[in-house]
Amino acid sequence: MPPISDQPITLSVLAQFHREVILPDVQKLLDDRFSAFERRFTVQIERLWDALLGTRERLETEYVVIKGGIARVEDRLERLEQRLGRVEDRLGGVEARLAGLAAEHRDLVAAVLRLDERLSRVERDVEEVRDRVGGVATRLGQVEAGLAELRTRVDGLQLQIRALEERLPRP
Repeated sequence: MPPISDQPITLSVLAQFHREVILPDVQKLLDDRFSAFERRFTVQIERLWDALLGTRERLETEYVVIKGGIARVEDRLERLEQRLGRVEDRLGGVEARLAGLAAEHRDLVAAVLRLDERLSRVERDVEEVRDRVGGVATRLGQVEAGLAELRTRVDGLQLQIRALEERLPRP
């Protein structure tokens, strides 16, 4: 290529100058910049990739741990549901027995009330008998007093009869 100063500046000369002088410099400059950017970008991407892999590994580990924990919780929940079912069954039995006991309680209360009524009647009858016996005892006391008086008289009469018998001649 002849020196630029010898040629007139035309669009084609300018384009050739651009292609041969400026473009290679710009391309080299851009290539250098792009290479540096590419290296930094690659390093950043590799760091991010490593961080993502580490995060993924931690998440996988946590996932396995959480999955195991959930399995244990589900097992325990199933056992609790089984126990709750047994408790509910037993509670149903207890409720049935309580209902039976309540009926028995009502029957016993009714029986106690009937016995109480009968006891009240017996107590009234005993009071009447006591009143009658008290009257009889009073009369009996009067009769005994009368008998004692009669005995005393009879004893006195027997003494008189003996005295009379002693006076009578004996055959």
